[in-house]
Amino acid sequence: MGNHVKEFGRIFDYRDKMLRSNSDSTCVVKVDDSDDSGKLVFQSFYICFDACKKAFLDGCRTRIGLDGCFLKRVTKGQLLVVVAKDGNNQMLPIA
Repeated sequence: MGNHVKEFGRIFDYRDKMLRSNSDSTCVVKVDDSDDSGKLVFQSFYICFDACKKAFLDGCRTRIGLDGCFLKRVTKGQLLVVVAKDGNNQMLPIA
């Protein structure tokens, strides 16, 4: 396993690069500055690609599904995914 502290420190770089290459996408990074050392503490990361938004609006069924799992080990937390089905009955990630 890599250095998760170093990787989380680059999360804003990842967000910026993703928004440069997918300009109409949505990406929100939440951090908290409640750490005693003054460092930012990662809270959450939300991403929705523009292509997925357009595909959902153009041809998906009117129902969505939510799935998630708990992350264990060092990072802890939850991973949530929102999906829909398109006209070909295929899964489409929304967020």
